Amino acid sequence: MNFRKANANDVNELVLLFKNLQDMHSKNVTNIFNQNIDECVLKDYINNVILNENYNFYIVEDKKR
Repeated sequence: MNFRKANANDVNELVLLFKNLQDMHSKNVTNIFNQNIDECVLKDYINNVILNENYNFYIVEDKKR
């Protein structure tokens, strides 16, 4: 496994992850997943979290990539 800090190139994949979590756990997760959030708003939110220096957001990848 390879760990790396998330960047703007990861936003689309993270949006898919968040949307899938929203579908799978709509009743059991935080408010961000409970609401039917517009994809553009979600992209902006994730991008801001990734770029915010107060957060450490990491991606785990197979070493094959």
